[in-house]
Amino acid sequence: MMQHKQAGSGKSWFPVIYEWAVIILYIGMYKYSELMELYRFPPVPQTDFPYLELIPYCFAITLYVWVYYRWLMPWLMKTRGYIWILPLLVVCFGYLSKIDALLTSKLFAWFTGDPLLRHFYESQAAHLLYRIRWPFFGIHMEWLFTDFIVFSSILFVRDAYEKEYHRHLVQENNLQLQLDALKGQLNPHFLFNTLNSLYAMSLKYPARTPEQILKLAEMMRYILYDTQHTHVQLDKEIGFLQQFTDMEQQKYPSAGIRLEVKGDTAGYTIAPLLLLPLLENIFKHGALCVEDNGYAYINIEIHAGIFTCVMRNDVLPGMPLQRGGIGLDNMRRRLEVHYPGRHSLEVSSTPDTYSITLQIQLR
Repeated sequence: MMQHKQAGSGKSWFPVIYEWAVIILYIGMYKYSELMELYRFPPVPQTDFPYLELIPYCFAITLYVWVYYRWLMPWLMKTRGYIWILPLLVVCFGYLSKIDALLTSKLFAWFTGDPLLRHFYESQAAHLLYRIRWPFFGIHMEWLFTDFIVFSSILFVRDAYEKEYHRHLVQENNLQLQLDALKGQLNPHFLFNTLNSLYAMSLKYPARTPEQILKLAEMMRYILYDTQHTHVQLDKEIGFLQQFTDMEQQKYPSAGIRLEVKGDTAGYTIAPLLLLPLLENIFKHGALCVEDNGYAYINIEIHAGIFTCVMRNDVLPGMPLQRGGIGLDNMRRRLEVHYPGRHSLEVSSTPDTYSITLQIQLR
């Protein structure tokens, strides 16, 4: 994952920091000290940085590299015009570098007030002008080489981070599309199951049906609005599960249905509707869907950032265990997307009971 992100953009600060750190250290320190040593400027007592005017001069004579690493090479890499690399490098480093140094020397000679520096600038300009027709002649070759190496490193760092950023965007977009598709399957699945429950209840207990329709409306409001985010408050999600179990309790009044929550849920978030397939599963395939006195226990515990949910229901002897389907398959895929390497899902069964234990490291 990329770090040091710019606010609002999602891009990394690292290429910018790296670029300016290299520019300041390389030009402001290395080139300045090399210039002082190469042309043997007389020392100035009691100062570590004599002739400070030479620092902006070093920056100015390096401006030509901007054409190389900000325009020329990005264009060649984008168009894959690699056949032009060598001739364009000759133009950039062989000619453009001298034109840059020549114009800079003339400009600084015009504005400087130091006679020693004026003489240096004028001699540099005359030297470069005399050799302007031949590439690479008249300019310090070691500087050209180090300019190429240093600014190529900036170029490739920027390019690598751009590619990583776009790869991350594509991956994030693909994950979001996948989650949207899964939730798009999940919501109609929930509505289909709940309407079936309401229909069955209306046949047995018609007086309770209006109240349950209102409760369903609240649950659908939660699904339509609150679950549009990648995560929701854990206490809201548990509240939704409680409403769901209350509806099932009304449908099976003689069944032992219980939802218990232990621990403090405040401050935690979870992927929306993540537990709904498990809950639907125990009510759809448990013994209580055949006889009213079945049971379904849901135990949720939060401790030190670990979310544990245990769902257990009874089954009748010889009852087929249908544990697949859209709901559970979607849930497994969503777990892999939201909590890769941070979750476990265990299924166990006996002739009389069926249980699922889900554990998630929320943070």
